[in-house]
Amino acid sequence: MRFFFALLFSLLLNNVYCAAQSNDGEKADTAAQEEEKSYWSFENDATLYLSQIAYSEYWKGSGFNNITFGGAFDWKAIYKKDKNNFTYSTNIQYGLMKRDKQEWIKNRDKLEMTGNYGYKFSDKMFLSAVMTTRTFMTETYKINKAGMRDAYNGKFASPLTIDIGSGLNVKNLLQKKDEEETKNKLDIYYTPINGKITVVRDSLSAVQYLPEKFREDMYRFELGSLVKFVASFTLMENITLQSRADFFTNHLSNFGNFDVNIESKIKMKVNNHITVDILGNLIYDEDIQFEIFDENGEATGRTGPRTQFSESINVGLTHSF
Repeated sequence: MRFFFALLFSLLLNNVYCAAQSNDGEKADTAAQEEEKSYWSFENDATLYLSQIAYSEYWKGSGFNNITFGGAFDWKAIYKKDKNNFTYSTNIQYGLMKRDKQEWIKNRDKLEMTGNYGYKFSDKMFLSAVMTTRTFMTETYKINKAGMRDAYNGKFASPLTIDIGSGLNVKNLLQKKDEEETKNKLDIYYTPINGKITVVRDSLSAVQYLPEKFREDMYRFELGSLVKFVASFTLMENITLQSRADFFTNHLSNFGNFDVNIESKIKMKVNNHITVDILGNLIYDEDIQFEIFDENGEATGRTGPRTQFSESINVGLTHSF
């Protein structure tokens, strides 16, 4: 009997010891996980905006009833450890508009995802690899002057544009001024070998986004060089300017002609939840074809590339988390 109790007592001590070791191991694992997580930081920003204009039936001034609703979402994950730096970001913009008794129509649509890996070899120089994907989220149509749907312009993954390249990244790291960090920033990416892939899923998109000899295959691969500028400046208290400019030239065809994509945003912070955003976007791509109209608005039967520009002013609720 004594032997039995001695054995039981020894087993109990052994279980307690194992449990303590297990707890210590779990704490060590948790500490390791917390240490690993400390290399990550996140920036999330979501905005909803709504505008409405309404007139009574006997209004003498000009105008028409309309309502606009939309939103934007920016998500960024940043990993920094030793000389390694990885950033993944997603930008979504979507907006709807309704005029009088017409149906809701889309007036903004953008889905862009970017991954950027950098290896630091000097104070401001990185060897980098960048991949960016752009497309629409839903079917897209041109909106005519009457505010109605017109020609078809694309849909999700049609067109789908993918840029993949590697090269140098020069970073203007945060500068210290009077013991306080400023938020002015300028990054320059140069990728001498950059692949640009354009994919479409239907013949209507192929006519608009691909040269004729690539339309049957429904995709095109271009090899060229890409220069990218990313800037953020504090203009004054609670007012910032964020801008990005991409310039791509194809080594295999029309070298020296650049595809241009410039996006800028002036963000004015009213308080912690209300912001005013002024957005501008300029695009030029000689492969994107438009129907050309004369001075009277009549179709000429010709197509060609044209400079695209959009601008909007949004007042909305913003939540950063």
